[in-house]
Amino acid sequence: MQRLARSLTTLSKRLVSPQPTIETSFSQQHVFVTRTTPSVKELAANAPLLHKPSQQTVKLTEEQIAELRRLRSQDPETWSIKRLAAKFNCSPLFVSISAPLSKEARAKLEARRSTGSETVLGYKKRIIAENRKRRRALW
Repeated sequence: MQRLARSLTTLSKRLVSPQPTIETSFSQQHVFVTRTTPSVKELAANAPLLHKPSQQTVKLTEEQIAELRRLRSQDPETWSIKRLAAKFNCSPLFVSISAPLSKEARAKLEARRSTGSETVLGYKKRIIAENRKRRRALW
């Protein structure tokens, strides 16, 4: 008998709804239970974050942007996009938009990068890469 009573109490604890309820009794035998829906504010407060909170970036002044452009145009190998973004505490996208490389400087960087990777590529991949360069030149 005690075992049955214990199992009923644990069962009733498991069946408790996490939503707030309103109990209205009509007589001593009948109880009407209604569940209230949580409001939008309650749902939003308990909902998990969709994205990680981002860090606030510092807005750069005109002098800092001019310095960023000067460093990038002076020596693009030393002052890469990532390094400038770390120095000025801004995003790499902002650096690439505010201080783009000239076409000649970009071609030089790509030529230096491609010389090391061409020795690794096989015959077919090298042909495919050369064809891709030709198509890009036609843009």
